[in-house]
Amino acid sequence: MRLLVYGTLRKNGWNHHRLGPSQFIGEDSFTGSLWWNHAGGIPFAKAEGPEGSDVVHGEVFEVPSTFIPGLDALEGHPHWYKRTAVKLHGGGMAIAYIYQGSVEGMLKVPDGRYPIEKPQAPKAAKPPTEARPSSASST
Repeated sequence: MRLLVYGTLRKNGWNHHRLGPSQFIGEDSFTGSLWWNHAGGIPFAKAEGPEGSDVVHGEVFEVPSTFIPGLDALEGHPHWYKRTAVKLHGGGMAIAYIYQGSVEGMLKVPDGRYPIEKPQAPKAAKPPTEARPSSASST
């Protein structure tokens, strides 16, 4: 199944491992809008709206059918998010998990791109350096 992912399932997203051995096809987008409950929170895509309205950007993967039940469980399909066919701007179709609830009170992601940053381990504080005795004597 060809799946467009736009949030935490993207490369470097914290749920990307759930795609298993899926093959990355490329980046693409579809007509819709992207929301979150707070900045940096999980994303909610809506696919409705007139042609030429907002755009949701994401990554397209060919996902083995054996991984679909696990993804459905993660996304709460069909009640919270629903697997929905979307027309890709680059041509062709894919499935995307589209949010089924209201976005009232949520924040719109203005450019339709969910920010994914590779998590970095916190830097350890360096211990204070002690004065080392000089090898050359000043006397």
